Amino acid sequence: MANGTGASRARRPLGGGSSPSDRAGAVAETTRAGRGSLPFGRRPARQPGVASRRMRGLEEMLARAGAVFVPRDGVLVAAHFGSAAAELAVCRHGVGVADRSDLCTLELRGTPSAVATVGERVTGHRPAPGSARRCAGAWWCAITEHRVLIVAEPRAAADLAVVVATAVRSAHGASLIDLTGDYAAIGLLGPHAAALARDAGLPSIPAAAIAIARGACDGLRPALLLCEEAERELVLVPRAHGAAAWTQLMAAGRKHGASCVGRDALDRLRAVRRPAPIA
Repeated sequence: MANGTGASRARRPLGGGSSPSDRAGAVAETTRAGRGSLPFGRRPARQPGVASRRMRGLEEMLARAGAVFVPRDGVLVAAHFGSAAAELAVCRHGVGVADRSDLCTLELRGTPSAVATVGERVTGHRPAPGSARRCAGAWWCAITEHRVLIVAEPRAAADLAVVVATAVRSAHGASLIDLTGDYAAIGLLGPHAAALARDAGLPSIPAAAIAIARGACDGLRPALLLCEEAERELVLVPRAHGAAAWTQLMAAGRKHGASCVGRDALDRLRAVRRPAPIA
């Protein structure tokens, strides 16, 4: 992700023999399609081993809400907002809203046949547009037959990027790009997650599906909604809209008992739910 100064850093191709530090945040681009095929433009990948700062608007908003930040996997995350136990209770009985901008987002793109070939080689399944499948430690979200977003925790993404890049090199017409810096990710967790998303103008979708929100309010347009499972959704918005999206979701969640939750509560929730979802 961006390092707070806005300085750009050159992209590096992944190689099978790269070290873990070289692999983190790097991407392979074996073909280069035009910028028009990207949803929100490109930004440099995060610098491995450095606690990156997210966009100031969302970070300051979380700080005002009482967030305590700690470094994890090279980025600053909101660990809690005062009481991880209380936040865990919110996720179990209401709806928790969590900043997940530490997630890595890779895009596999290219011709339909090339994208399908790479997806099948890595996951054993051909991606179907509009579907989302958890494979190889990540969510594979097929936006169209030309584009698949791969959303994963930083550690899993570093290793998975090498595997996907290897498959890309042997598939003519495919490329892999790191779009982590282009997105802000917000998790909705709890029995009222779907209702909150609906009231915020996002579409209602079944589990293991992804949809593009085209008619939502300003802060959530355009937005991608990933429904991981019942009571667990992930909203991806352009980085510049992250703070506005957070404000909208919190406003829509008032009647549902929405509250900010940090990573400590999410980790506790995951401890009793395996395999661990992304959000």
